[in-house]
Amino acid sequence: MIFAVAETVRTAAAAGQVSTFAGCHLAEYYQDILGGSASPPTRQALHDKLRTTHRKSLPYTSSYASDTWDALLDLDGVIGAKTGAEDRVKLIYASDETIAAEPRGTSDTWNREHIYPKSAGVGTGGPDYTDVFALKPSLARVNSARGNKWFGQCGIEDGGGTCRRPAHELAAEDTETDSSAWMPPANTRGDVARAMFYMSLRYDGDGYELDLALSDCPDGVMDDGQANELGYLSELLRWHMEDPVDEEERLRNDRICHRWQGNRNPFIDHPDWVETYFGKPATLIGDGGGYASCRDNADEEDVVVDVDESQTPPTEAEGDAHGDTPASFDGASCNGLEIGDIAVIAAGSDDPDSFQLLALTDIHPGSEFYVTDNAFTGYRLRDNEGTIKFKVKDVILAGSVIVYDKASPEWEAVGGSFSLSASGDTIIVYCTNGSEGESGITFLSALSYSGDFLDPNEDENVFGSSKSALPPLEIESGDKGFFSFLTGVQFAATALEHEDNVWYDSYNAPNTGTKSDLWIYLADPALWGGSNTEMPLIRSDFVVLVEDVTSGSTGLCGGLSWWLLLVLISWFCRR
Repeated sequence: MIFAVAETVRTAAAAGQVSTFAGCHLAEYYQDILGGSASPPTRQALHDKLRTTHRKSLPYTSSYASDTWDALLDLDGVIGAKTGAEDRVKLIYASDETIAAEPRGTSDTWNREHIYPKSAGVGTGGPDYTDVFALKPSLARVNSARGNKWFGQCGIEDGGGTCRRPAHELAAEDTETDSSAWMPPANTRGDVARAMFYMSLRYDGDGYELDLALSDCPDGVMDDGQANELGYLSELLRWHMEDPVDEEERLRNDRICHRWQGNRNPFIDHPDWVETYFGKPATLIGDGGGYASCRDNADEEDVVVDVDESQTPPTEAEGDAHGDTPASFDGASCNGLEIGDIAVIAAGSDDPDSFQLLALTDIHPGSEFYVTDNAFTGYRLRDNEGTIKFKVKDVILAGSVIVYDKASPEWEAVGGSFSLSASGDTIIVYCTNGSEGESGITFLSALSYSGDFLDPNEDENVFGSSKSALPPLEIESGDKGFFSFLTGVQFAATALEHEDNVWYDSYNAPNTGTKSDLWIYLADPALWGGSNTEMPLIRSDFVVLVEDVTSGSTGLCGGLSWWLLLVLISWFCRR
């Protein structure tokens, strides 16, 4: 159950963009498949009914037609016009029940939570992607914390790690999470369960859709390699009974049918049908042993206590945050690497693609880092382009230049197709730190040679194949170097206007300094060169000096030297 609302935002309806569907009244919707019988229809008949009456598949984001933003404002909004207050939307999972309707789609506001995650089978297109029965407004940060975790209490499977209560600092007090499970607030658990039952019945593998399945022992992957399972069914069955349908849920169901999609959620209309199609909750063994039904179906020798990698849900933050932690996520690889430790100092889109990296600290054997041309949306890395991995076999000393060589065994393609766009691109360097979801990525640096970084945006299409939002690359205040008082916040990133080939002009620009001071040079577009026809050699004799914490730069004398230089420049400019 969710608290009652005064009135719903109807901006899209007022603009005349919302459809009106016939046959949506509860008394008539199921008539043709029930035929006067008091018994539930067959699963196939009910699935066909939901599919054929799903008469409108909304665009996810559109400037020309009603989209899922409009639908959620209409379904989950609270209008404040009568009281003079701001319009707000009701949030799933969060401790604050509502948030201002505008702004939206940024990391500090609200976005669209796919209750059935994209990486668990919904994908990024088709009616399942925009089905508003399984979309809810959520605080972006809480949404990202949920990622694509299965629904359930902490400790169902051994190896889930520490249980956090609440699940996030901005989540409701009665939420909890471990590395694989997520428990919503008690007053929304039934709503979540019935949305999942609907999704599992509505999407049975017709056309290009996957067969979305609920299970107590999900393996998560079909024979063709695509994820399609979500856990835990028995948890959802219990939540359905503990948090029964309320009037607000019924009104939302009606409104989705009449105004947005043309179909209904039968498990809101007929809660007793849940047992017919999904059964009763199984017995939870406890102590991380999972569900008894999973062991009943396994041979004695196959039953293990620890959860292997195939049982761990694919990492993604939905969130809508759900998104798209790269396929390369495979545990900790940073081995001590931090923001700014590796810089991109050259990139070329002319065939063959090329780029060069500069080590700003010693990189130790066993470290692995990733280079991708996937965009960062402000919430997650996209997965529509490519990612490559570099395995460090021997120590790489600070000041060394690492040249991309596709043929070298040290470079390995780990996802998609890495191909720099001729219209400019963004290169992001990162490593993994062993945490779950997007928090498992430590971004090291970024270079855009397609213009400025864009603002964060939930609509991934705005980034195309060359743009990106700025990853979290702020260099810690203690590491900003002597010039930081002039430059303000310092980021390990560079944004350049497009040319096919760009490079840090190391023969004319400084190539000696601390990591912090070198980043001040590297972030300055005026110290870069560019060409649409050639890529010159980059000098490889950079000198990275050790930070002196007592002076913030290369020592007191070094700091005073820079200060005297600045005083002289200032005096000269006044003349």
